[in-house]
Amino acid sequence: MTAARHAVRMLREQNNCKEAASVAQRAVQLIPLVYGRYLSRRDQQHAIIQISGLAADSCSLSLKVGFVHKALQQLEFRRGLILGYPIDNRSDLSKLRKTHNDLADTYDKLRFQLSRDISTQDPIIRDRMIEEREMAGSQMGHCLNQIR
Repeated sequence: MTAARHAVRMLREQNNCKEAASVAQRAVQLIPLVYGRYLSRRDQQHAIIQISGLAADSCSLSLKVGFVHKALQQLEFRRGLILGYPIDNRSDLSKLRKTHNDLADTYDKLRFQLSRDISTQDPIIRDRMIEEREMAGSQMGHCLNQIR
C-alpha cells in the first residue's frame, strides 16, 4: 500500500493523472487482501486510515480524468470496507443462537481468536498466535458459509 501511495504521488507530480488513477484504483481493490477484517483494533485503525487516504486519492484522480463512475465505485468500496470492520466485531447472534447454537458458539470462538491482540515480545508465542489466527481465518470462512 505504501508503494502504491508513492507511485500515485509520483505519477500525479508528473501530471500523468490517468496512470495515477489506474494505480490507485488497483491498489484500492487490493485493500481487502492486505487488511483482513479480523485484525487487532490498532491494525483496524491503521487500515481505516490507509483505506480512506487511498480511496480518496483514487476518487479525486478518477474525477480529474473523467471517470465519474469509477470515482463513485471507489467511494462505495471504501465505505463498505470501513463499515465492515466494526460491524463484524459486534454481530448480534441472538437469532442464530435460537436455531443453531453450535454455529453461534463456533462463530463467537473464531471471532475472539481473530481479534486477539498479538503484541507479545516472545517470538515463539507470537508465531503460534499468528498461526492460530490464520487457521481461525480459514475456519471462519467455512463457518460463515454454514451460517449463510
